Amino acid sequence: MKRLFDESLSPKLVSLLSDLFPNSESALRNGLSGCGDLNILQYASDGGYVLVSTDSDFGQLLDRVQDPKVVILRS
Repeated sequence: MKRLFDESLSPKLVSLLSDLFPNSESALRNGLSGCGDLNILQYASDGGYVLVSTDSDFGQLLDRVQDPKVVILRS
């Protein structure tokens, strides 16, 4: 399953994880930088991506997008 890595994560993850998650993208490298969390989540949902982020704010937006798939990384 392809991933969309949020702005909070390095775009280098796309190439580093390409063998595990082919066809993944970085929000920083595809024109989504600064467009807002809801737009990023909608893009991920529309494109069949699992959104990967460190931003816990996405949890509040899940009911506003059809069939969202989100992974929130915490340390």
